[in-house]
Amino acid sequence: MHNGRGGLTRSQLKTVALRHATVGGGFLNSYASAVTMHPTADIALPDLFFRLMCHDCELYKSEVAIKTLNPVWAAVEMHSNEPLQQHASKFMADDDADFDVVVYRLINGASTSSTPCFHAKNHIVVNDGIDEEDENVEAYLEDDLNPHGSGIRLSSGSWGNDDDVADESDSDSSANDLEPFFEEELFRFHIALDELEPLQCDFRELFYLPLNTLVLEFASTYYVRRDVMTMLVQNDVIKARRTPRGDFAALPSSLPPQSEFHLDTAADLLDTTIALHQQIQFAQADVVLKRQLVDERLKAEAEHVAKENARLQLQARILALRKQALQKQQSLDQVKSVLKVEKHMLSADQRLPRTLAQLSHLEANANEITNGILYRRLDVLRVAHSIRALQATLVVQLYDIYPIAYLGAGEYSIGGIKFNNADVTNGKDEELLSTALGYIAHFVFLLAKYLNVNLRYAIVHLSSRSYMRDDVNDPTGEYPLYKRGVDKDRFDKAFLFLRKDVEQMLLARGLELVQNAQLLMRLTTLVESELEWVKNNS
Repeated sequence: MHNGRGGLTRSQLKTVALRHATVGGGFLNSYASAVTMHPTADIALPDLFFRLMCHDCELYKSEVAIKTLNPVWAAVEMHSNEPLQQHASKFMADDDADFDVVVYRLINGASTSSTPCFHAKNHIVVNDGIDEEDENVEAYLEDDLNPHGSGIRLSSGSWGNDDDVADESDSDSSANDLEPFFEEELFRFHIALDELEPLQCDFRELFYLPLNTLVLEFASTYYVRRDVMTMLVQNDVIKARRTPRGDFAALPSSLPPQSEFHLDTAADLLDTTIALHQQIQFAQADVVLKRQLVDERLKAEAEHVAKENARLQLQARILALRKQALQKQQSLDQVKSVLKVEKHMLSADQRLPRTLAQLSHLEANANEITNGILYRRLDVLRVAHSIRALQATLVVQLYDIYPIAYLGAGEYSIGGIKFNNADVTNGKDEELLSTALGYIAHFVFLLAKYLNVNLRYAIVHLSSRSYMRDDVNDPTGEYPLYKRGVDKDRFDKAFLFLRKDVEQMLLARGLELVQNAQLLMRLTTLVESELEWVKNNS
């Protein structure tokens, strides 16, 4: 039996491509004029797939090409072990037989109720003004499109169903079912292997292919129908075929070099990309190692610099102490010289023994007094350290009672209630505001007691109804720390007095004041200083 065009077989099919598909009720195509559009049609790009048919038996079903008018279905594999395709085994043996390529569109079931559907042959209209040289194109369209369908072939199942297309009565009965997608047959191309012509170039390099042109790839060569090739040659889209008809032995030698769209070229580019990616990964790992080495060296250098600075500081301190010792030695030498002179003068006096006894007694008393002063100073320092430790412990315990947390973005909370300085003037909830101010007032009041600081503005703690007093300028006045039912000016002054008290405690502890800082931030600074003291003196 003759094996098709130049020994082509159906199993050699690798790629199926459709160029410039015209689908939808609003599209009219021709080879002579532009595409027109129905004013009420849906212009969304279609989802296309195809079936490979032989004697009404499905040999292959492709994947879906999403939203395109130029679908390319690659890696065709017709040999399958699935049970649904085992009944086609008798057609697999006849590998050189003709076959059909049927193109379908995937339609959303919801859209079919509002948009009328037409048969695929109604989608293609050829202008009456086509020249005589395009008569082959008309014959090509009439042969390729489905001329004998009586309506749209729809499947009531979803896209994943591999059943054959139901007849018109089944599709009418299943149209009422609420299934998500339907299949619409658009084109049916009958492929005769002995009527195919090689393109001798990559079809993606041809920008003027006719509408609805089917391109097939057999063994790394692209083929089109003979009438399409004739039209391309007549229109000077490609040069005339140099290979005589029937002489296909010399065809591989006349093929052009592989284009950038070829699968082998893509594989080489992919291998190159993978190699470059590996080189980049190795370079990145090398950079990471070098950074680690640099960090280690910088760390060692920093430690060396710190030790050197400490050594220089100790050396400077030793020099200062030596200078002080020299000065004291000079003073001591002067005193000794004076004593020596006085002793010499007293030795000549007849009251020398009595004077010496008195001097000895005075020296003993002086030594005793000096030792007593030193002991008392040590006792005072111990007591002061104990008081300082007790104060720090009380502050830490108070912080546990009224925890202050940083919430981010310059915001703090006390006792779980968010508070910042702006809440005093904006529209924050009055109850929450008065509660937060009551917590802060009690916190500051107890801090002043623990740290033994006499506040300039007295605090009267009454929970959420606490208030401030100015005993110097207004002894009888009350400045409430809550908004409800009080004068706004007195409330603002109360908040100002509270901030002044916090600043007073910070200054009493020798801490710096940050301008325009949050009130809770300043309290946090005070507590952190006490925590640091406890940590350093525990």
